[in-house]
Amino acid sequence: DQWVLRGGEPSFQVADSVATDSNGNVSTLSRVTQVQEINELNGLFRMPVRFEVHYKDGTFDPLEVWIENQETVVKLPNEKKKEILYVLFDPGRKVLKKVDFPQPMARRMAQASHAAEMIDRYDALVLLRDVPLGLKSNFLAERFDAERFHLVKNEILKQLANDSGSAAVLVKGKALTDSDALVRKGALLSLGVIPGHYRETVEKMLYDSSFINVELSLELLCISFPDRIPGYLEETRDMEGWRGKNIRMKWLEIAIMTGQEDYLEELKNYCTPRYEFETRINAFLLLKRIGYRDDLTMRYAREAEKHWNRKLSGAAREYLNEK
Repeated sequence: DQWVLRGGEPSFQVADSVATDSNGNVSTLSRVTQVQEINELNGLFRMPVRFEVHYKDGTFDPLEVWIENQETVVKLPNEKKKEILYVLFDPGRKVLKKVDFPQPMARRMAQASHAAEMIDRYDALVLLRDVPLGLKSNFLAERFDAERFHLVKNEILKQLANDSGSAAVLVKGKALTDSDALVRKGALLSLGVIPGHYRETVEKMLYDSSFINVELSLELLCISFPDRIPGYLEETRDMEGWRGKNIRMKWLEIAIMTGQEDYLEELKNYCTPRYEFETRINAFLLLKRIGYRDDLTMRYAREAEKHWNRKLSGAAREYLNEK
């Protein structure tokens, strides 16, 4: 009823503090405010939410509370007056929601290091995006070595993308040879122009198990080392890739843009109904990128614009409307 039959989702602002009463009892107070727009479709949400206060001695106190009012104050006693390491609101993301829960950098780092569930460590890393590189590079490098899941590792790579320090260089080198293809992809995306000390490593990725990584490697190598383009094109001449001939399309783009315009005929042929829709989509989008059109490609595009597959018709329309 709340998430499906009505509109929107809950949006919470959370703030915590430490309170001591007149008897010297210490508690952690979490103030939770529902800040989503309230209208005829979207009202206040009612749900149980778990809180966890983690302490520096490795213990934690859990508490599950029903959140149903616009503002709720949750009180979690700290009988032994332990020092807080970090606080979790809905650990493991059980509730579909938006959350604004500002925390000091030390708590974010502690959560990123010690939270049991991957998604809580990831959320803490996301909160470090606004922290200057000088304050987090070494920490991120340590977390990269400790983590296994690609989502977390790729968040670290994104934050280190513009860092040329020794810690970041080491992390990117490890990521390029990671066992997970998605981490290797994240490493390529974090590089932009490939520094010379990574060239040989990326060249080996022209034979990566992931066709996407092969395409990315080919493109980045040709951008970074233009004098080596003929060699890279020769090395990948017979590769097609996966759906839509992704490697071949990138190969044709590089070949045509470096003066080998005789390959235009092959590219134009991929626009025809002889090929499945993903190849045709990639062909139209490539023709658009290189700014090429003639009577034949325009005719192919007008025919594809009427196709029942909306992705194909959309790509054809996008090519026709290019000015």
